[in-house]
Amino acid sequence: MLRRGDVIQVQYGGNGRMPFIVLSETAFNQRSGTVIGVIAERGAENIGTPMAVALSVHDEGQAIYARPSQIHTIAQSKCNMKPIAHISKSELDLIVQALNELVKG
Repeated sequence: MLRRGDVIQVQYGGNGRMPFIVLSETAFNQRSGTVIGVIAERGAENIGTPMAVALSVHDEGQAIYARPSQIHTIAQSKCNMKPIAHISKSELDLIVQALNELVKG
């Protein structure tokens, strides 16, 4: 079962498979059959991009950056259920903080 903080691969539009950071709690994931999270992008070109959160994990040998502005709900049937990594609580907190910045009024 997918857990909050897991990094998985999802099919994303015409961009192929991309890293995805699970933000929803395990109990929600189990009950709903979906996960809520944010797309992550590979590569150093994301350094300095507004709202990109640098993570300590890598995918395909490249650093990944969470994109809080790219929040999605995805059916678990469209996910690779085997996590490729897991991010720390402090990294999760940074992503949630960035989400809060996006929606505060």
